[in-house]
Amino acid sequence: MSEVEPVTLLHFSGWCAVWTVAYLISFFVLPVPDAVRKVTKNHNEWSARLVCFVHGILGCGLALMSIYTDGWITFGKPNTFLQNLTTASSVSFFLVDFAFCEYFKLNEWDMHIHHLGAILGLGGSLYYNVCGSEAVFAVIWAELSNPFLQIRIFIGMLDTQHPRLLQIQTVSTILFGLSFIVLRVGLGPLFIYSLGSSSYRFVFIAGVMLMFISAIWTVRIVKGALEMFGIIKPQTSTTQTQTVPVVTIPTAAAAENGFAAKKIA
Repeated sequence: MSEVEPVTLLHFSGWCAVWTVAYLISFFVLPVPDAVRKVTKNHNEWSARLVCFVHGILGCGLALMSIYTDGWITFGKPNTFLQNLTTASSVSFFLVDFAFCEYFKLNEWDMHIHHLGAILGLGGSLYYNVCGSEAVFAVIWAELSNPFLQIRIFIGMLDTQHPRLLQIQTVSTILFGLSFIVLRVGLGPLFIYSLGSSSYRFVFIAGVMLMFISAIWTVRIVKGALEMFGIIKPQTSTTQTQTVPVVTIPTAAAAENGFAAKKIA
């Protein structure tokens, strides 16, 4: 077992500090729109999603830069500087996000498995200083669709009827669905199969955990699409808070029972 290099610890601790400050600012400094407060009592979800949106863009940006600089997947090779920087930024995000969302009771069981799988895979890569290219690809695989999802939910939580915003929401919904299906359902099984030959079992176990959650979320997405196009009947909610299907485009009618979409990272 190799010792963790000081620069790696510096990356990890620095990113933990960055994400902690980002969450503190989002939760306690940045205002939540009045429209969101009217539609849902759990307005902390808005604050959490802001940071999640930033990580989706930043994490994928670093990952793509790493692939451009260091090349495509080279299984089991020692990590490069940029691979460790990318991995540290994402594993620290998932740790901080998990802590804040647990404290504010925003996570459900599927997010627990998703976060634990991400922390196991990315954290193992960072600790052992191997499988950096696999970890970088996993960031893109898991997070590229995330910004589209957050944009869609942000507009839904605003409960607006502005035509331009609704158009943006429709486009983001389509892009989210396509990117999720292509990456997680299309490339996902091939990626997990390739990890099966790795001598580092933590990457394969983490990949299986993430693929398992991806399959569950795919069922939700397909179900939401069928409801949106009227193929099946939407489920009605008798509780105070309504969970909107992932690809459903909410309208003002959603405010009747409240609006709180499930968080999918």
